[in-house]
Amino acid sequence: MGSVIASGLEYQSFNSVFLTPDSLDWADAPTVADCFALHQPDIVINSGLPYFSAPDSAFSTYAKASQSIARGCLVRNSVCLQLSSFEVYDESLRRPEEGDEPNPSNARGHKVLQADQAISAVNHSIILRLGWLVGDKGENMLSSMVSQLIHAPEQPLNNHFKGSPTTYTDVARVLIAMVKQIDCGADNWGVIHYSAEGFTTEFKYASKIADQLRRQGVDVPELIGKEDVECVHVPNRSGLLDCVRSMANFGIQPRPYDGGIEEMVSAYLPVMHES
Repeated sequence: MGSVIASGLEYQSFNSVFLTPDSLDWADAPTVADCFALHQPDIVINSGLPYFSAPDSAFSTYAKASQSIARGCLVRNSVCLQLSSFEVYDESLRRPEEGDEPNPSNARGHKVLQADQAISAVNHSIILRLGWLVGDKGENMLSSMVSQLIHAPEQPLNNHFKGSPTTYTDVARVLIAMVKQIDCGADNWGVIHYSAEGFTTEFKYASKIADQLRRQGVDVPELIGKEDVECVHVPNRSGLLDCVRSMANFGIQPRPYDGGIEEMVSAYLPVMHES
């Protein structure tokens, strides 16, 4: 995700610095403080949100890193934009609203909420909560699906829980729009939801990917969709979000959830053939 955001910022007029997760020990507050002193950022984007299947240690590190980043922002009086997840909400909510109180049901959600709470202490911050994420880089819902459809297409997929797959490039577009408006004086802070337009299920989205794989010469059998099996590529719950403020406060129009599938599959296919 971070590299996609960095690529988008390259075409803007901002003087931006992209630091990878391996650039420094983000969980170490003094190290991060030194980084802030060196670069003196006006706006910070924390894009290190792990994919849901990452080990618990990755989410613990994300929470600690967010605490270090929050301290740096408070000292520097920097604006902070934080990527967050729908998993901070009670899974019984079909479409959480931006004003709903978080109530995580698993360890991942609790760690993400800890990260959000740390950043919320920053004077000017946005917690951008996202649903299902897909992209042509890194580990995400789409890359996991492409791998399964090539290596284990007989595995049943969930056809009950709904979500709106949102591309990394779309999230980058949203963040850049927010940064531009903040730079021009926009004063909209707090929790904001963003998801692509429309919704689907794990099975139906995988079927679209399978169609694209077949067009590219990959022999993929008909997929199996069931309502009573656990999700494989996303958390086993609804991933929908009620998105009001991204449009009301920033004028950001959502893009269709099924856009860009052909390009993303084409990017992943060579890598998956080699694995």
